[in-house]
Amino acid sequence: MTTRDDEAAVMAADDERIRATLAADMLALSALYSEDLVYVHASGIQDSQSSLLANVKDGPVRYRDLRREQAQVRIFGDTAVMNGGFTADVIMNGVDRSFAASFTSVWLRSGARWIMTAWQATAVKRA
Repeated sequence: MTTRDDEAAVMAADDERIRATLAADMLALSALYSEDLVYVHASGIQDSQSSLLANVKDGPVRYRDLRREQAQVRIFGDTAVMNGGFTADVIMNGVDRSFAASFTSVWLRSGARWIMTAWQATAVKRA
């Protein structure tokens, strides 16, 4: 595979992560997140793979829309680093909320696919 192919494959894996999050598709998400995932939300709360999956399935937040913006992927052998921004529309504890954040995610090649092993988001103020 070329670097461009790998970049496209990581973007496609992240597209699937977004789709699966919106659909609360636990099977797809568990395949996309490494068992040792460290997921730091824009709020500063940290999740593991199991706690993140539990929160997506039964937690107080329901994702209505997620949009990745201006993301780029850099490939370093079997590791990919993606960074960019995103906006989210959620229902949190019964209240509609929207927010924007910057993010960095780390993906590892696992056979023929890419899995996320780290996520860090930082809230940004909208203009």
